[in-house]
Amino acid sequence: MVFQSFALYPHLTVRKNMGFGLSLARMPKAQIAAEVDKVAAVLQLEPLLDRRPKALSGGQRLRVAIGRAIERDPGVFLFDEPLSNLDAALRSQMRLQITDLHARLGANVIYATHDQVEAMTMADKIVVLNAGRIEQVGTPMEVYERPATPFVADFIGSPKMNLFEGEVVRTVGREVYGIRPEHLNVSDDSGTRDGIVRHVERLGADTILLVDVASLGAVLARIDGHRTYAPGATVHRTPDAGRRTRVSLSGLNDSGGEVGTSRCSSTVHQPYSRWRPEPLLSSGHSEKTRVDIRGYAAGISSRFCAMNSTGGMFPRPAWGRW
Repeated sequence: MVFQSFALYPHLTVRKNMGFGLSLARMPKAQIAAEVDKVAAVLQLEPLLDRRPKALSGGQRLRVAIGRAIERDPGVFLFDEPLSNLDAALRSQMRLQITDLHARLGANVIYATHDQVEAMTMADKIVVLNAGRIEQVGTPMEVYERPATPFVADFIGSPKMNLFEGEVVRTVGREVYGIRPEHLNVSDDSGTRDGIVRHVERLGADTILLVDVASLGAVLARIDGHRTYAPGATVHRTPDAGRRTRVSLSGLNDSGGEVGTSRCSSTVHQPYSRWRPEPLLSSGHSEKTRVDIRGYAAGISSRFCAMNSTGGMFPRPAWGRW
């Protein structure tokens, strides 16, 4: 296990920190030294073996903690938000290093994080947890493009998906209708709805617009960074018909639904306050299936990210339905 705080002994050198678990297992000293040298070479820690933790950077301490876990040759690695204490530039660098290390080791990895970027960029499968409940299991793009519940739709993606509550044409009952900001076509000339630009965020390659739309409220749109709009400008928006998602109150989703424009609610920021998710079902599993997330994850042959909305470790007991 790699802890959020790394849990290195401050009075021991890198070599002794990495070999501590092996010494507790009463492995011969010569074999411990050989194992430490082998792992240090993989993690590029050889020049640091005689230093103490206080002389290391955050990224170096993380590599020492990873090395200590690798030496035990476990069946499953558990990473508990290991990048949360690092700065943004170092987090990006360490994401690449951990992903590369996983590819070389071919080991099972459970990676607990509240950072959707880490989950989307590092995982083969994502488990989205909400208050101890499994909301959805899927590949990063499955979770992004076909969210199973409004919580997942709101939680995954930056900026967040636009969610509207209303009656949907060609279906029965109330639905939550969602569209990603990048799937809104913003035009100066024509569109299905007009809106007033309230706020502009320039991010370089992209620009995020917060647009007030009658009957819908505030809507986010992502446009090319070279396009220029000022607060107060009138724009026209048209949803990309092929990239829309509707999430029903039963917890299932479908794509391409059309919202009855005259019956949409304006509760954009909290569009599903009365929504109660039903158990999510996957093919081959009954509604009564209970899953121990630890046992389930151990059966996965590749890295595995768990996103927890509370930002902590797996809740106890770690049970859920899907």
